[in-house]
Amino acid sequence: MSGQIYDESSGESLSSTTGACTLSHGINFGIELEECELSSISRYIPIVVEILTRLVELRGINCQGIYRHAGGLTAVNWLVHELDKGAENIEFNSEKWYDIKAVASALKTFFAKLPDSLLSSKMTSLCVEASRLENHCDRLVELKRLIVQLDDYRFETLKYLCAHFRRVASKCHINKIDARNLAIIFGPTLIWDSKASLQSNLVDNPEKIRIIESFILYYEWFFDHNEYDKIPVEINPQMPKLPPILNISNIDPEISLNNETKPSEIIQQIVHAAKRRWSSAVLIDSLSSLSTTTEQQTSKPINISVK
Repeated sequence: MSGQIYDESSGESLSSTTGACTLSHGINFGIELEECELSSISRYIPIVVEILTRLVELRGINCQGIYRHAGGLTAVNWLVHELDKGAENIEFNSEKWYDIKAVASALKTFFAKLPDSLLSSKMTSLCVEASRLENHCDRLVELKRLIVQLDDYRFETLKYLCAHFRRVASKCHINKIDARNLAIIFGPTLIWDSKASLQSNLVDNPEKIRIIESFILYYEWFFDHNEYDKIPVEINPQMPKLPPILNISNIDPEISLNNETKPSEIIQQIVHAAKRRWSSAVLIDSLSSLSTTTEQQTSKPINISVK
């Protein structure tokens, strides 16, 4: 059947895997990644993550101390409440979206509230052990061997998030936040064991920081499934500037954003792009089901083309 939509991250057809409730089902915090509303980029990445990272990149990437300085609790809670209403129900015209510290804190809150950590409890202890390997090459190879075993939702979200971190770190000469700083801020939030005690999780913080720092510094190698032999040479984490990861994979061509775009326009464009993409996928799925049913009734082939 022509007109199928594919997820660029996996190459899978979306017509048979996308449910009808992709936007506006409410509640995006504190649930499993696969239950979150879908982004305009990939069905594996939550729209909340896309909205918040794009706001930071377009309006806060040059702010000194971005992510280091927490937003006010009232402002952060308001943003979380809005995003939990469902993407199509967000009050996007509020001035609160201009509070970039609150936006950055809301992203951290999203990952802190997951039922299990982004790397999963199962993988946390294994990655921590891998990070303790002294040899640079051995450490990277073992970490990569582990993260490619993550489910698609965790792997693609981690990949997207680390690309975002790389873009933020590429501006460290302006925002004073490098890969190490980001790893210190996010390491314990992204890597924890839901079954372990708070004290036990705190003990492993140095290793968790090292893991996220490695993902940022060696992003291209870690997230390219084919790159195993060409292990990158060790990078000095104090180097003044990292080259950014420029492209956001599979971005909707109708999204047109720059650093002058208002927060309300950023949110609206992302939500509309997600709605266009997933509504098309659901339509194709419905038409495919209709075609199958009709064929069974008439025993005649029916060709349906969706452009």
